[in-house]
Amino acid sequence: LSVQFPAPARVWLNGTEVGGAAREQFAFESAALPPGASHTFELKARWEQNGKTYEAVRTVGVRAGDRSRLQIVSGTEVRE
Repeated sequence: LSVQFPAPARVWLNGTEVGGAAREQFAFESAALPPGASHTFELKARWEQNGKTYEAVRTVGVRAGDRSRLQIVSGTEVRE
């Protein structure tokens, strides 16, 4: 699964924050899947753009042998 954001983002995958610096692109792989099986990625991301913080939450399913690309172009403004 390849994911692209509009600005450098912090990402959580299946509830666990992905380490490293915030960036605009991430790539994830599931464990090996038998033919016909599928895997679901639970993705949450936060980024800053134009002085505001945004968040996006997505559920993405992939099937064995497939590649998927997700481009997130907007999110919900976070007001803390």
